[in-house]
Amino acid sequence: MGPTSVQANAEAGLPFAQLPEGFLEQIDEVLEREPNHPEPDVTFSHSAWDRRPFTLRSFLGPHAPWLLMALLLVVVETGLQHLGPLLTQVAIDHGVMAANTGVLVAACLGYVGSIGLASGASFLRVRFTGRLGERLVYELRVRVFSHFQRQSLDFFTEEKAGVLMTRMTSDIEALTVLFQEGLVNFAVQAMTLVVITVYLLVLNP
Repeated sequence: MGPTSVQANAEAGLPFAQLPEGFLEQIDEVLEREPNHPEPDVTFSHSAWDRRPFTLRSFLGPHAPWLLMALLLVVVETGLQHLGPLLTQVAIDHGVMAANTGVLVAACLGYVGSIGLASGASFLRVRFTGRLGERLVYELRVRVFSHFQRQSLDFFTEEKAGVLMTRMTSDIEALTVLFQEGLVNFAVQAMTLVVITVYLLVLNP
């Protein structure tokens, strides 16, 4: 092993290059104990370029099971959040009016339980959709960057650097908000409308 940079600088007479002897000895001991690190054998391969047109369907298709799971969590959360009016009707009609304390207590406990389950479902939904949204955004960033990498030098000469950076940052951040908040809130509001309509028809046919 050749001399270290510190030793080489000291031999060359460079200023402030010489360290105290104690430090040099400790450095030599560390270098002697340092094992040899072989060069890692890495196999590189070219990924196939999917030349099909990029559409929202082709992008979300591989994630269909996760999207269905997210939709199921939205349905469960919405149903539990709006279970109160139905339990209130049961408590009044079959508990208060019928002077049945057992039904009244059961309805109250069910109401409290539905609130707890709705909170748990909301937590799972936010956690699940957040992870799914980040996974989609990561894949989208990789696809956009890979597309830029395949372009010729003329493309980067004609296009403005600021526009390309905006595509990779601001535009994808807007899609992040769409995936994590916009679509989820739309699904929640749509399911809320459906659930409330069903409850109205059940309570007052």
